[in-house]
Amino acid sequence: MTAMSQDDPTWGRTWGLGHAVRRFTLGSGPLRRGTDRVEVALRVLTLCVLLLAVPVGLGTGGSVHAGLTDEAARQRAQLSAVEATVVGRPRDGTGRSPSELVPVDATWTAPAGGRVTGRLQVEQDVQPGDAVTVWVERDGARRPAPLDDAQVRLQAGVLGGAASVAIVVVQFLLHAAGVWVLDRRRHRQWAAGWAAVGPDWRRHQLS
Repeated sequence: MTAMSQDDPTWGRTWGLGHAVRRFTLGSGPLRRGTDRVEVALRVLTLCVLLLAVPVGLGTGGSVHAGLTDEAARQRAQLSAVEATVVGRPRDGTGRSPSELVPVDATWTAPAGGRVTGRLQVEQDVQPGDAVTVWVERDGARRPAPLDDAQVRLQAGVLGGAASVAIVVVQFLLHAAGVWVLDRRRHRQWAAGWAAVGPDWRRHQLS
């Protein structure tokens, strides 16, 4: 078999890959300790968990998306969107943020019949007589609006991403704790080994 020359364009990539593998596996040889093998196993486990974090996050996001979509559909089937008419003037918005909502009285017709009056949170530029959409039950009781498609996607994405990040963070913490335990064990082994050979080494140096 012909040895690979440094002039070969693939030599650098091959050497770099081999070097990375040796660093990841902590090398080999008679000086490799049992704690090194355990640390390599921890590294492999961490790598596997990191690779699984993405599909787990996607799966979590998909499940959340399906659940929220069903819940939003159920709410739309149970609730009705009706037009409420503003009958009062919004409170003075002086000193408020332009995007801050203000309370105002409004009236609307319940799906089951009858007029209902209540207080809504509206934008500051709403005037008496303006129409505002509200979601209500059959008796006219107001309820929060069902999630729309954009909100469903956002919440599913946030929860799916949070699941992936949580897996990564927990695994890194476990890996760090495992390496800390192994380092302490290495230190004790080194101290015990030095206690065994140190006196002979010092006598040899002094002789």
